[in-house]
Amino acid sequence: MAKQSLHSSNMFTIPFCIILGAATICFSRAAAAAATSSGETTTSSYIDETCIDPEASANTNITADTTISDSDISASPLAKARTLKAPLASATEDAEFEHSTFWEDNGSLLKYAWAEWEEEMHPNSFQGAGKLVDGSFINPVLSMALEDAFSNPSELMEASVKSNWMNSNHDEEHHPTLLPKGVYTTQLLTPSGVSHIRTLLDMATTSGIPTRRPNGMNRHGIILDPNVDGAVPVKALLNLVEEELNNRVVRPVGRMLFPDRVGCEDDLSYFAFTIRYDGSEDDDNDNDDNDESSTSKRDVKLKEHRDASIVTLNINLNL
Repeated sequence: MAKQSLHSSNMFTIPFCIILGAATICFSRAAAAAATSSGETTTSSYIDETCIDPEASANTNITADTTISDSDISASPLAKARTLKAPLASATEDAEFEHSTFWEDNGSLLKYAWAEWEEEMHPNSFQGAGKLVDGSFINPVLSMALEDAFSNPSELMEASVKSNWMNSNHDEEHHPTLLPKGVYTTQLLTPSGVSHIRTLLDMATTSGIPTRRPNGMNRHGIILDPNVDGAVPVKALLNLVEEELNNRVVRPVGRMLFPDRVGCEDDLSYFAFTIRYDGSEDDDNDNDDNDESSTSKRDVKLKEHRDASIVTLNINLNL
């Protein structure tokens, strides 16, 4: 639905994805962001388990040590969580349930650990953390159009919002190129907005709490959800996804761009996650996932696929 077209020399990329109702939102540092009616871009807050075969990946072997010693019995949830050795994500196809037993067994502990971690953080750490659509983090032109449409809904105001979403892109020589049908791009975030989200994600990913793989294909990233075992339930991030991105951008814009695809209750659920791509080495050696000396442990690209969503939003978090 949207393309965050900020360029960066950073070799790492973190996409943030959201999938709604069958829609997705995806934040990423390295891949461009785009939203489509068929799922070319993604950010989500729900997992469509009807599209997943649990038998295919739920029973993978777990080699991680989940045992906590007697001396740790009285330790706090955060301390216990930091002693867990999470299993290594390895599969790159149909791996939604990889090591599911580990995450289910430790799901409650991890939720308590995240709650304790948030309490320990300095109060100023999350000051204003959940606010994006205030004119400083969202592209000001788009932000103003959205505010006008919310305060004075009309066809004219809707047309103003829609004018910010283009079905074309520009190549390196600034020549316009037409995007596939149903794919739209926009300058969604300002550099401050990108920095804001990355700061929150960096705080969460350096907490020492184990996190589950983002989806069945990517191994590096996190899920943002209060209910999924192994996901990151940090309130500042959840509020940003639910209130600022889903409710104020993805749902209304998705319904506007795809009125023939999105019904009134089709986009109520969502699934949000981040992906981290690594382009720091030669990307031509990433075909042999069985070769431990190759790029099998790195995510360098995403295979062609279709999201189980109605609307997908990909946000590029490169700076």
